[in-house]
Amino acid sequence: MYITALLVLFICLGFSVTHPSSHKTTIEQRQVPDAEPSPAPVVFMDEPDIQNLNYIDPSSGLPFPPLKYVFPSTYLDPECTGAEELILKHAWRVARDIVAAQTTTFRDYNYDFPHSCWLGDDWNSAGDHSKYIADSFKLIQRLFGGLMKDKNIIVWRCSESSNPSLICRTGIDGTQLETTATTKYHVGRQGRGYWVQTTLFCPRFFQYETLKQQVERYKDEKEGQLRIANFEYRTAKTMLHETWHYGVVSDAIDYVYGSQACYKLARSNGAQITSLNADSLAYDGLAIYLHRKFKSIHPPTTEEHLEALRAQNPLSV
Repeated sequence: MYITALLVLFICLGFSVTHPSSHKTTIEQRQVPDAEPSPAPVVFMDEPDIQNLNYIDPSSGLPFPPLKYVFPSTYLDPECTGAEELILKHAWRVARDIVAAQTTTFRDYNYDFPHSCWLGDDWNSAGDHSKYIADSFKLIQRLFGGLMKDKNIIVWRCSESSNPSLICRTGIDGTQLETTATTKYHVGRQGRGYWVQTTLFCPRFFQYETLKQQVERYKDEKEGQLRIANFEYRTAKTMLHETWHYGVVSDAIDYVYGSQACYKLARSNGAQITSLNADSLAYDGLAIYLHRKFKSIHPPTTEEHLEALRAQNPLSV
């Protein structure tokens, strides 16, 4: 009898194991009258996310074929045109170069300037935040290097989706705003499939200039090289921003957008918040990449920061 009871307990515990999640979920307790019968359990057919080497879109439609020469286990929306695919691949390659500049330690390079600017003066202080930044750098470096956790995939869309809800136009206070790209990290079919990082690239993204075009434009303009605003709205920087939202890399969300807001966030909140703000992490990498590319006197930054530097030392800018 004792052995039988243990066996039943073991089986019950075994069926209670669920997939671990890095995201905290709040469950609201609701009171249900005792007289109300419980609803019948819903039974789903278990359909895998990957069939015949293609990703099966839960919104239906054509299967998504695998995309080569980018992240591992990446699948492309068949609605993407050939021209859009080329833009995505180019943006990915430049984003990879930005990450290499950001995460590779060069002994002759002073990382304190860009990290303090975008992540806060406490970016390297002892504590959880500096460790989290270091761990996130390792994870994004591994991802661009071709390594990703099992049962994780990446999906790039050029068309909107109802499942998960991904749209290019959002309404705020009655105003329609068009985004450049948006990402959701979600569980696959019926919670039993892959962990899916899905990014929707909107028409606005494909209208952006490339970072290469901007670098060429400012290659002989020393003043222009110091202003991050000249380089922020580009395909590669957008690609990098969205990658920071991938659950295989970090728990980054969007506290603020834009160089000025990110600079102020670093001043007011420091690494506790910037380490979880996707745009702060993206600007940090972009500034290091451009500094090494131009070999300018210091990394590009905001106009507010440049004015402060001029006040301290007029010859420094």
